[in-house]
Amino acid sequence: MTEMEIDPRKTYAVMSGDIVMSSRLEREAREALPGVLKQAAAALREFLGDALPLDIDVYAGDSWQLLLTRPGSALRAAVFLRAFLLDRADGLDTRIAVAIGGIDFVPGERVSEGDGEAFRLSGRLLQESDPGRRMRFASNHLADAGTWDVAFGLLDAIITQSWSAKQARAVSGALRGWTLSRIASLWGSPVAESTVRSHLKKAGWPAIERAIGHLELKINHYEGERPGANLP
Repeated sequence: MTEMEIDPRKTYAVMSGDIVMSSRLEREAREALPGVLKQAAAALREFLGDALPLDIDVYAGDSWQLLLTRPGSALRAAVFLRAFLLDRADGLDTRIAVAIGGIDFVPGERVSEGDGEAFRLSGRLLQESDPGRRMRFASNHLADAGTWDVAFGLLDAIITQSWSAKQARAVSGALRGWTLSRIASLWGSPVAESTVRSHLKKAGWPAIERAIGHLELKINHYEGERPGANLP
């Protein structure tokens, strides 16, 4: 395996996570977790493309890491992974710690073997987070990183306390930029577009969409201004 080529002038997003209360799952469900996480990441990769240069790395049964070369996509990716998991009969969910910063190396095809600022920050954030917090954000480069962590927390509260499986399903389609009619096809028997619209509204999608769009624009703006150094 060859080492992934890293641009020392660039910032990346590292996402670290684990499945919520996985120890309470039946053995069969625990054994299936790596496959479910890989399915979720494969679906994410379908619409984010080369922003995910490597497959999701699942380890220790219920823990995982992802690397994004377009850090502005991190919030969209985090919400999508939770939506994908929550859209299951067993209602799986995951904690996610997102960190934006530089990375030093990824020696092969396993993200968890990488190292650097973003890796260390993401891993530490996940370990130190209150179990009740399922989405966190950190960056040593963004002056308003603390504000974004608060925003992640507010979106987390909406998802954790309000979303049903059907709402998660609708949002998983909206995150991919699908039309209402295409989202409706996610149901075994397609539902009416008005039903999809209702699920999105109840899920708080308009507010979530604005937050995601704002972070994407903000990070892209910083990346575009960088004169060959990390974010100021």
